[in-house]
Amino acid sequence: MFFSVKKYFLLFFLLFSLLSVSFFSKTIFAAWGNDVEPPSTTIAVFGTGCLTNGNTTGCSGTTNPTASLSCSDNVAGCDTTYWQILTTGSCPAPANPPPASYTLYNSNPITINSSTGNQTICAYSVDLKGNIESPAKIHTVNFNYSVSGNVFIDTNKDGIKNTTPSESNYTQNALTIDAHSGNSCSGALITNVQTNAATGTFNSGATLPSGNYTFCFPNSSLPSGYSLTTNPSFPVTIGASCSAPNPAVCSNGNITNLNFGLSSSSPWFQCTGGDCLPDNPPPIPDTTCGTNQNYASVSNSISLTPGVLFFGDNPYSFCSGGVCQDRASTTQWVVGGPTYGRPFTPARPGIMRTSYESYTTLARQNNITPTPLSTTQCGAGNIASCSLSSSLVNGVYISNGSLTLMGTGNPPTYTFPANRNFVILINGDLNINTNIIVPISSTVTFSASGDIVVASNIGVASSSLICNPTTHANCNLEGFYSAGRNMVIQGNGATSCGSGTPDLRLNVAGSIVVNAGLNGGNIVNQRDLCSNECPSISITERPDFVVNAPEFVKIPTFVWQEVAP
Repeated sequence: MFFSVKKYFLLFFLLFSLLSVSFFSKTIFAAWGNDVEPPSTTIAVFGTGCLTNGNTTGCSGTTNPTASLSCSDNVAGCDTTYWQILTTGSCPAPANPPPASYTLYNSNPITINSSTGNQTICAYSVDLKGNIESPAKIHTVNFNYSVSGNVFIDTNKDGIKNTTPSESNYTQNALTIDAHSGNSCSGALITNVQTNAATGTFNSGATLPSGNYTFCFPNSSLPSGYSLTTNPSFPVTIGASCSAPNPAVCSNGNITNLNFGLSSSSPWFQCTGGDCLPDNPPPIPDTTCGTNQNYASVSNSISLTPGVLFFGDNPYSFCSGGVCQDRASTTQWVVGGPTYGRPFTPARPGIMRTSYESYTTLARQNNITPTPLSTTQCGAGNIASCSLSSSLVNGVYISNGSLTLMGTGNPPTYTFPANRNFVILINGDLNINTNIIVPISSTVTFSASGDIVVASNIGVASSSLICNPTTHANCNLEGFYSAGRNMVIQGNGATSCGSGTPDLRLNVAGSIVVNAGLNGGNIVNQRDLCSNECPSISITERPDFVVNAPEFVKIPTFVWQEVAP
């Protein structure tokens, strides 16, 4: 009886199981047949230093992260997964079969190349029922990049960090370099990068998204007594379109070897006797090449006192890191500045009396016809290579085109005739390839509508030689010089100090006016003596020019008096 009960029980259990399986199978097949839900794809990105926040991952530009894909489907089950990577645009619509731009995922990690820049991963799956996941899942991978370089002591002042001879980095203290957005230092400040005081190097770290930046060396970071020998700012592009100025190097979207050069040798100029209106004087060194010469303005045996320095309403400083007004002159005569501004304005608004336009108008109003310079006055070279006649007569001359003055001898020199006055107007540039000497009894006025350019071979080799306007010893340019735009004092070039060939010191006796056309201009000093002890340009007054100047260049004085009718 016992065995019969067991037998029936087993048969009952088997029957129940078969009915359950049949019911479950019917349920499954019914669910599968009615499945309209698409599968779901998950995108995961991995890499050293990568951080994921939702559907975005940020990585260092030196890392090539990988991505893995997984699919889930609770009913029909996953069949295939497809993917593609975009740098621009939007993900193509999923389909089955897939668009040609998609790739079948085979479970191997997908490598994302950082040199390509920011990228978007598009992925979707298809289940066994044929349901297509749409739209595609999106995951963005952003790369951050770094900019690094050096702040070095540019011994030869060529703007390049040389290995022969070796140039070391500046390591006296940490300096600040600013990173701005865009292509200039006027863009938004993104970050401040500090140099390592022990090594003189800087590195922004992998913190900057791809794009355009400008790395700027602000004046406030300049160490006392130093000036920049390189550009103060470098526009760069980091990321996939990486670009940087030579000798900086792009590597995987990052930039290395972006270097700023410093030098404690700063070319400067000095005024002797007369008043000066400099835009912004360079720092005056503590030790100079002559006794009591470490001033922007000094006296001599003619003037007996230094002149006045005018700055309009512009700030001024005679040293790095301060004002140092005691280096202006022994008398500290300074007029202007941001607090007590005295901006210069022409006597007649919009017109400088020394300009080419003013002089030509004055000649026309007084029925004076300037004599055109030609082979008669210049010789065979005409105005393109003019060697002025030694018997040049008094008068107003005009060069209808740029004028290049030549001299004779070594060094080349032209001396104007004695007891005569000359006014030479140039409709163009004045190129000076000779020393110009003007006897005490004569005057000469040059007024160019363009630039005045002084050749690099005009000057004295010994940086301590000072012009003596009485004997003309060591004087290079004598006369009144007015440039419509700039006066360019050419030098030997950026490598002159590195080659051991300092520029010549230029000694001027008379006066210099720039920006006479009121359209912008300056004294462009390209001279470097490779030691900051002596000025590379010296301007000495010639009081005799004022006394002997012809009426044509003098400013008339009127005295008004009201009398009874």
